[in-house]
Amino acid sequence: MSTVPTETQLTTVPAAPEIQSPDADTMRRSMAVMRTLTFCESIAVIRDGKLAELKIKVSSPDEYQRAGQLLLTAKSYMKDLEETFEPEKTRRFNSHRELCAELNRGMAPAEAIGKALSAAITGFQREAERQRQAEQARLQELARKQAEDEQRKRQEENAINAAIEAEQSGNKELAEQIISAPIDSTPAWVPPVILQSSVPKIEGLSSRNIWKARIKGDPGTPEYEANFLLLVKAVAEGKAPMSLLKLNDTALNQLGKAMKTQLNIPGTESYQDTGLAGRV
Repeated sequence: MSTVPTETQLTTVPAAPEIQSPDADTMRRSMAVMRTLTFCESIAVIRDGKLAELKIKVSSPDEYQRAGQLLLTAKSYMKDLEETFEPEKTRRFNSHRELCAELNRGMAPAEAIGKALSAAITGFQREAERQRQAEQARLQELARKQAEDEQRKRQEENAINAAIEAEQSGNKELAEQIISAPIDSTPAWVPPVILQSSVPKIEGLSSRNIWKARIKGDPGTPEYEANFLLLVKAVAEGKAPMSLLKLNDTALNQLGKAMKTQLNIPGTESYQDTGLAGRV
């Protein structure tokens, strides 16, 4: 019996998966990274992409010269990496920016509507709560007055009945004392009035109160600046944590660069940070 596959069998054999080879630009970037890593591993121990230990020392003029040459070599590899990756970085950056712009076309109005609706719903809740508390206070006061009126009437009726009994028993003086005695002004106890909120529930939405803190006043106003200085004073006196005041390193460095040795701000100093520049 022949084992040669028929034409039908040949056409039904599954095709091998197509292997896509990396394009030239991808290969170029990969080679640039490999060259750089090979150089780095020749003069240092690298673990998890970070420098663990430098293999060379700089303790003599010859080692100093060699370190300088290695530094220039490292800079040349860095320059090569930047030049190799720059076109793809630019392409991906532009693609990301275009994608974000496309996303924002729908996201921006949706977010604006969401914020406006949230503000409107929150405003309705606050106004409903204000009205509920006002009505609850009104009903509470009405109940208090009604209870006090009823209490006073009971006291007057009791006093009249007691005076009548005293007079009928022949003690007119006691009857007059009872009638002329002041009414007890002890406030009547009234059970608290509690009104349920009239705000309807919205399935899928829930309200929560989030406590925050801020400096009193609007930013840029004298009130805000005065309260900010009070906060600074509180931090200086140890009444508030120093973490509330964030140092502006950029502004401080700009002052140091501009004023150099003339910088005269309490608690600060200017200094020179030496760096090496090389041409590759």
